[in-house]
Parts: sequence; structure tokens; C-alpha cells
Amino acid sequence: MDRPLQAFSLATLVILGAHAPAFAQPQPLLCDPRVQECLCDTRFQDCREPILELIRNETQGIDVAFWFMHDARYAAELIRRHQSGVPVRILVDQRANSTKRLNEEMLQTLRDGGIPMRDRYVGDILHFKMMLFHGQDVVEFSKANYTAESFYPIQPNVNYDDEAIFFTVDDNLTRTFRRRFEDLWTNTSHYQNFANVTEPLARRYPVYPIHPSMSFSPLEDSSARMVSRFDQETNAIDAIVFRVTDTRLSDAVIRAVTRGAQVRIITEPTEYRNPKRLSMAKEIERMWMAGAQLKIRRHEGLTHEAAVVLHGLGEVIFGSSNWSPPVA
Repeated sequence: MDRPLQAFSLATLVILGAHAPAFAQPQPLLCDPRVQECLCDTRFQDCREPILELIRNETQGIDVAFWFMHDARYAAELIRRHQSGVPVRILVDQRANSTKRLNEEMLQTLRDGGIPMRDRYVGDILHFKMMLFHGQDVVEFSKANYTAESFYPIQPNVNYDDEAIFFTVDDNLTRTFRRRFEDLWTNTSHYQNFANVTEPLARRYPVYPIHPSMSFSPLEDSSARMVSRFDQETNAIDAIVFRVTDTRLSDAVIRAVTRGAQVRIITEPTEYRNPKRLSMAKEIERMWMAGAQLKIRRHEGLTHEAAVVLHGLGEVIFGSSNWSPPVA
């Protein structure tokens, strides 16, 4: 997703640069996601409670998609809403069960709770991570999986997963997510019924257009779009990236450095030295050798966020994607 820099990209810069004091407990979200855009920083904020409150307050419908879920709090609140008469629909991917040990249990809990669920069973994985609250006209999305540590720091500023949790009431985006969710919900070539789907597949929302600020795979080669933006940046690029295996993006970074743009990258050391992904080390070192400034995590958690700040263009790109070929 790329949108004008403005306020929430400034928040991203503050996340990168500020040194907040240690807190005994995570701090609450300081804005109301039901009335304005909010960017929640998992380094020191509780980004889980705002989602649970949105679930509790929803009266018209909730749509959910995830790669995997480990935190039973979300499942419990979604089941309560469903059992109170609020329509809930969930897109899942059972292939996560083989490596995400608690996901199968969560899927079974949601199934037993009666929630209609559809399963992506062929093709690339379901990396779409979002919750849409129809009555409140709010969408929450990020790269974070629905685990406890992804939304709530174990110890603020010390042990946490780097994530950027975005809440928006922008109609351009909430309508886009309605459209995209139902495109997948009604898809019969890559999705099959998993549980509790008793009615014919049908749309509940109008067929809204997808806003041009958004990119969804495989509708668009998002990496190619990122490369085009990188190639237009002449000032500076700041990036936080978990995994880099797409040579096109590395090449675009190298071109930016060559033409004089400052490039700073924060990445995850366990991915950098993952023996199953040697191309990750290759691409990181290619960018470093070209002159990009590199840092790796020293705190006790995980660098999982995906975000790019393009200073000259005044844009931020963020969402659920790694810098990897399946994004195309």
C-alpha cells in the first residue's frame, strides 16, 4: 500500500528514531480507531485490546483473514459475537498447521463455535491479515499474525515483535477491503468450504472498486510497483524488512544508492542467517556492498514489520508482504 506521507508516516519515523523510556506495562493506543486513523507500535503499546474492543462493539458484521492464529483471545471474542447474532466470516489456510503448532487448535475452536470459514487450499499461501468491522466501518491490517506477542510486548522496549498495526476509517480503504475479502470468499478455484458454510456463496456488500493506493497479489505485481517508486526516489529511503529474496527490489535499492539517495535498512538477523534462505544473505550483502546502511535487531523479540518510507516522494509503503517473489 502506498499513500501520502503526512501524519502516519511521521509516526513511522518516530518509531524508528525515538527512544521511549521503559514501561512496566504496555501503553494504550492514544487515539480511537473508530473515528480516526491510528498506527499502533507494538514496541511499547497494547495493540491487542483495541482489536478486542472493536470485536465486542460490532453489531453488523466481522470479516477476518489470517495466515495463522495462536492467541485464543481473538477466537473467544469472535465466537461470542457470532453467538450473539453478529455475522462473522473467516478466511483461513490449513497449510499453516504444519509449522504453526497452535493454529490447528484455533481453527478447531472457531469451527466448534459455529463460525463460517473458508480455506485456501491450493496455490500460494493466504498471507492476507485483516479484520473488517462493518458496522463501525473500521479495518485493521498489518503484517502481524494473530499471536499474543505480535500485538502485545512481552516486555516493552526489551522483548517485542516489531510490527506496525494500522487501523483506518478511510472509506476508500474500508470499501476496498470489503471488495477484496468477498472476491476471496466467493472464489471457488483456490478456496473451499472449511466449516459452517450453509448458504450459497454470495456477496453482502456492493462491488466497490479497489482504491489505487492498494496492491493485492496476484491482481498486481506489487514488487514491480515498489521498484517503480524506488526508482523515482532521489532523496532517501528508509526500510524495515523481515525477508529479502526478490532481486528486483535489491537492484532498485542499489540503483538508488548509486544515484546518491541515502538508504537505511533494518532487518531480522535470524532471517539473514537462515540456512534455508541463503538468498536472503546474498541480497542483504549486495545492498550493503553497494552502500546501503544496514542495522539488525538487538532487542529480544523479532523484526517482522514491512515498511518503506520514501522521503522525496512523501510516501509510505507498508502491509503484509515480504520482499519476495510470491508477492508478484
